[in-house]
Amino acid sequence: MIQCKRVYDPQESSDGYRVLVDRLWPRGIKKEALACDEWCKELTPSAELRKAFHGEAIDFAHFSQRYRQELDAHRETGLRLAALAQRQPLTLRRTPSRIMPGCWPPGWRPCRLRFSRMIPAPQRPLVESFAAG
Repeated sequence: MIQCKRVYDPQESSDGYRVLVDRLWPRGIKKEALACDEWCKELTPSAELRKAFHGEAIDFAHFSQRYRQELDAHRETGLRLAALAQRQPLTLRRTPSRIMPGCWPPGWRPCRLRFSRMIPAPQRPLVESFAAG
C-alpha cells in the first residue's frame, strides 16, 4: 500500500515506512522531530524545473514531461520503494499546505503511478489518498 501525507500530519502506526519526498527540509520541523525513515530528494522536481514552472517559463504539460524524464533517471529508487511497498505500508510525506486529490503537487500523480507501475500488476500495492484523474 502506498499513501501520501503532509509532513505536518500526525504519524500513525499504519504509516509503515515513511519517506520524505521533498527537495527542501520542511520549515519549522527539526530533523529529529520528523518521523521519516528516508529522505528522497531525487524523486522531486529539480530546482531548475520547479523554478521554471513557478515562474511560468513552462506550462504544466512541459513540466510534467520533464518531470517524468527526471523520474526515469532515478528509476532504481522508485523500484526499491515499490518493492518495499509490497512488503509493508509506504507513506510518502510532503510539505504542501494542503493535499488536493489529483494535483498534489503538480506532476506528483505520474510519480505516484510510476511507483505502482514498476511492479507486476498482480502484486501492485493499493495506491490510496488520491482521486484517479
